[in-house]
Amino acid sequence: MDAYRSGIPDIELPPPEEDASEDEVSQHPSQASTESATPLLPFVASNEWHTGHVDIPVPCARYKCKEDDAKIFRVNDIYYRNPLDVIQCEFADTTFYSLHLKPFKEFF
Repeated sequence: MDAYRSGIPDIELPPPEEDASEDEVSQHPSQASTESATPLLPFVASNEWHTGHVDIPVPCARYKCKEDDAKIFRVNDIYYRNPLDVIQCEFADTTFYSLHLKPFKEFF
């Protein structure tokens, strides 16, 4: 069957270069090893979690009282991270520049 009758033209591709060494082949950034990459940012983010407690003043039922006289409900063992540590961790992430600094849809 003729290739032009089927709608697909015959295309001859050039032979691949066989003398290309592995050193000359560049890797895609997503395939590059992250072990050898050095951080370019001047700070290091810590993934340190803290424990604490939260005191919640519970309003008095059926009668008026001052806020200072309200009963306190304590929630123990709250795990949290400092907001500055979270921001530094996001800046140190390798996808920060492509996800947070570039718009998802360019209008210009």
